[in-house]
Amino acid sequence: MNHRPALQTTLALAILLTLAAPTHAAEPPPCEPTGLDQAQVLREVIKWGGYGRVRLWQRTQVRLDPCKAANNTARMFITLSRAGGYPRGVRYEGQLILSIDLATGKPVDTPNHRGQVSRMAKGLPQAAKAAERNAQIKAWLSNQLRRKRHITARFSDLGGHGQPCLDYESRGDGGTQGTLQWCQGRHPLKNYTLVNPQRSDGKEVQALLAFIQGQHPGCRPDRLQMRPSGKTWQARARLVGETTCPKGFKAATSARGEWIRPKRRGR
Repeated sequence: MNHRPALQTTLALAILLTLAAPTHAAEPPPCEPTGLDQAQVLREVIKWGGYGRVRLWQRTQVRLDPCKAANNTARMFITLSRAGGYPRGVRYEGQLILSIDLATGKPVDTPNHRGQVSRMAKGLPQAAKAAERNAQIKAWLSNQLRRKRHITARFSDLGGHGQPCLDYESRGDGGTQGTLQWCQGRHPLKNYTLVNPQRSDGKEVQALLAFIQGQHPGCRPDRLQMRPSGKTWQARARLVGETTCPKGFKAATSARGEWIRPKRRGR
């Protein structure tokens, strides 16, 4: 008797069942509580000599991770902020990530931790001043503040591996109304977005709005992303209005500063 067909059927069924079986992602390791009190640890952090340069800054958020980390430590996240130079203010903030010794409840005093504090204390004010001198950022901030938006700028590069950056976020009654990224360097303005860009005073934005009207009458962008590329601009927009409005719209400026539609590949 030939049992090969039955064997092949059994193997095929086993393979199908294996493929159909649900796969489970690797579960995270169980949380081992630190046993530390957040308020007490924060008091130790404030007393720590390395914290002195930012002791007078406002602490907007403090969180002690409840689970043990490597080397018998726990991680504490402290968000610090200070006001910017604009009359109605821009809140600049950065986050420190400190390792806490489980045995003592005190910060682990390392060059890396002191370096974090030093880069924030020195780098954040310097970055804020440099950004606020940038004409395009000044216009963006002025436009947002005039509409009574709340602006927060988050400082990055506390690791010291790149150029200091500031990520601005403008919030209003409807949530986030715009974002902007600035990084210290030759081309500091990286990109920015606007919700309801018709209210913007920016020359490049107003020129783009006129270009969109010429291309798609009756259509307007309710969200706009601008990205500089050397001396030119690239833009993406989501258009609303007429039923014929394209969902996505892309444009760029020419070397002469005029908005044009980029050529499609293969044409």
